[in-house]
Amino acid sequence: MKKKNKIPFVLRCIRWAMPKLEVVSPALAGNWGVKLFMTPFRTYPTAYEKEVLEQASVTMMEHKGEQLHLYHWQNEGPNVLFLHGWAGRGLQGAYFAESLRHKGYNVFSLDFPAHGASSGKQTNVVEMTEVVHQLTRKWGGFHAVIGHSLGGIVTLNSMSEGLMAERVVLIGVPADSAFIVEQFLEKIRGGKVIEKALYTYIQKKFQRDFHEFDALNIVKRLPKKFPTLVIHDDKDREVPVDLSKRLNFVLPDSRMVLTKGWGHSRILSNPEVVMKVEEFISQGEIAQTIQEEMNEEKTS
Repeated sequence: MKKKNKIPFVLRCIRWAMPKLEVVSPALAGNWGVKLFMTPFRTYPTAYEKEVLEQASVTMMEHKGEQLHLYHWQNEGPNVLFLHGWAGRGLQGAYFAESLRHKGYNVFSLDFPAHGASSGKQTNVVEMTEVVHQLTRKWGGFHAVIGHSLGGIVTLNSMSEGLMAERVVLIGVPADSAFIVEQFLEKIRGGKVIEKALYTYIQKKFQRDFHEFDALNIVKRLPKKFPTLVIHDDKDREVPVDLSKRLNFVLPDSRMVLTKGWGHSRILSNPEVVMKVEEFISQGEIAQTIQEEMNEEKTS
């Protein structure tokens, strides 16, 4: 009995056509490749995520004509923000939201443009960063930000541009931009034509070199150091664990947690990970309280 082909039909068609198109019409192949690179596929919430959603308020936030879904588990405590990755959704942070809201934290998440329940067909790191800044202007800074996969790059990029956060959690982050391009080209069977088109498009549209969005380079632009928890799974088939190890090495105040057998996305439901994230975020709040008490003693 033949094994079922797990590659979606549309992707199989793209993989068949792309190498041929690069030869016949490089310009068309380049344009198509850029469009595909900016177009995430939709994923949908699990039963558990829908259950946790019932405890949240859902509001709409407009960004450049697109309607974005914002999820808010309201409390009186410090603000915590979860940022999903490429082809992810805000409700992937449900396990963290459920844990942290019971500790009194004011938890936010959202669907970026072209993701989850939000409108739009294409997006990119620059736009995702703009959305974070828009959210910050409304709600102020955050005690902690949890970034998964590309959401980790958006977190660091936002902080390099002024986002205020006391603590940061980075889970399964593809810290090397060259890896992101290589992974994409492998998926669609693209070659040098599309690679060049991608780099040229980014340079022209954003007036920035593509590698400026490399997390390992963004770290150099951070205005201050902050405690960071880097988490990765040894069975992650989408992002090599070595990338998180490199990121952990260059971050000035970072520690790393390695899990076993949870993969790239399922790690977000790992009870041990949820517990460690909660502990890490709470440690920051305790340290802040102690410092405030010490300051009060000095002035009394």
